[in-house]
Amino acid sequence: MKTSHVVGTLSGTLVGTALLASCLVAPAENYASEQQAIGEPVGALPNHDERVLGFWTNRIRTDPAYFDALMSPDGTTPSGRPIPSPTPPLEIVADLGRAAHFQSNHIATTTCPLCADHSSCCVLVGQDDDTHCEGDVTTCGVTSRDERFSHFSDRAADENAEEGNATPELAMLTWVTSNAHWAAINGAGYTALGTGAVLANRQVHHLVFGVQGTYPVAGDGTHFYDLSRDGSFVVKEAPVTNPTFGITYYLPGGGAPKVAEVVRSRDGAEAVCDALALTHGMEAHGTYEKAMTLESGCHRYFFRIVDGNGKEHLYPTTGTLGLPINVSADECADFSADRFEAPCAGTPASSGEGGAGSGTSGSAGSGGSNEPSGGGGSEDGDDSGSSGCGCRVAPVGLASTGRWFVLLALATWLRRRARGSSGAE
Repeated sequence: MKTSHVVGTLSGTLVGTALLASCLVAPAENYASEQQAIGEPVGALPNHDERVLGFWTNRIRTDPAYFDALMSPDGTTPSGRPIPSPTPPLEIVADLGRAAHFQSNHIATTTCPLCADHSSCCVLVGQDDDTHCEGDVTTCGVTSRDERFSHFSDRAADENAEEGNATPELAMLTWVTSNAHWAAINGAGYTALGTGAVLANRQVHHLVFGVQGTYPVAGDGTHFYDLSRDGSFVVKEAPVTNPTFGITYYLPGGGAPKVAEVVRSRDGAEAVCDALALTHGMEAHGTYEKAMTLESGCHRYFFRIVDGNGKEHLYPTTGTLGLPINVSADECADFSADRFEAPCAGTPASSGEGGAGSGTSGSAGSGGSNEPSGGGGSEDGDDSGSSGCGCRVAPVGLASTGRWFVLLALATWLRRRARGSSGAE
């Protein structure tokens, strides 16, 4: 087994420690997944940030060149390292998700540091969601990474870990800046993924890569806040009112989707169908997205895809996801089992009051076409979502840095560091 330790020295919000531990795993054939609902949480997982980590991983795998260039000040200049070819999306699975979430929670809520060997700081007992520490939390090395994996799954193979970024989007950019983490994200031998995100005493994110996954046609829809660069050594996240909705579509040889849309309702208002446009990748393997400007309230939504063969796919299979804008997350749960009626998508309501919430009247925006379009229009006519007041910004000094190499174990790691930063471990 090769174990490597990378310490990031990025200034501002994008800061902290990034770890990757990997095993040499032969690519496995994809095993057909059991027929089950797609996108519905298993227990309380995944949380929203974990959904974003999953979508962004597949987003990067769809278009590695674009995200490699996102490290540069202008967001368009390639780094100069070899760029991998696009790879199929990873199926986001519950067992690897539990493994990733456990370790994120273990580090974020105890005194256990982000250990270089990816170990846990206590003796682990139990299996799956009953896995817990027996006795005190002490120091690194008590339970190895592979032993921890065995409490959750027999198909986990690799792990990215990160501490110090407040959002999953910035955590992903931290991993993009490290060649080793970048290689894991784009690894062709992996077919399954679990994600962990816990913001408590510390801010910790994990990706657990595995095998025996089969990605569905549409299996990772979510909203997120996109990143942009403007040449000023600063990476910006879109304001809270400017989310992007996105989902990965994967139907090799099947052509573009006949319909790709996000169906949403604000505070129980009439449903609106917004067409998504191909943003990264190719028609049969790409991300379909739309950036919007939205009003305050609880926005509930789901994705509707009619694939190139004419088959309809809803994500999540049942219920809706929640997007709180200037309201408490307690008032707008990440997932609701009920689904609102959506005539624009030909979708009847499910049980109950529809998950859109009882609330104010008024339209959430004008309706959209049911065909994917190249435009990204928005509810209020502003698609940029990348500047102006309310942006969450993080200084990142990636462009003017030197490049240097650290040899740890058997891995050679390229690290970039901020101008004027001190040496790392």
